[in-house]
Amino acid sequence: MGKGKPPSFQFYVNDYLGSKIMGCCSASRGIWICFLCHMWSSEQRGILVGTLKELQSLGHCTKKELLTLLDENMRLNFAIVESHIDDENHSSPAIYTITSRRMVRDEIKRQKWAEEKRKQREKEQEEG
Repeated sequence: MGKGKPPSFQFYVNDYLGSKIMGCCSASRGIWICFLCHMWSSEQRGILVGTLKELQSLGHCTKKELLTLLDENMRLNFAIVESHIDDENHSSPAIYTITSRRMVRDEIKRQKWAEEKRKQREKEQEEG
């Protein structure tokens, strides 16, 4: 784990229980929790990128379960899901980007807070 990378994330139970994900089947909720854990550890916090096969591996699920999660998201909109194909011939598998709005928003706040603290320490050292 890199320097400055928090080892854990806040989990707001009431927010989770009141969120749109609760309208999904239990398998989708389990996959989503796995995705949140991987999103926390990813280079771009709050964002997962991969093929269906790669996402199946991250979510510890079958292709059918993953497709169910994606279908439920289309209905409930609990995440941002985008897909694209990298080549012109469409011979490569689609690449999916799945984003947790909440985690991205919280990460932006965390970075701003850390920057403010850094500036405050620098100012104190200059004055001190």
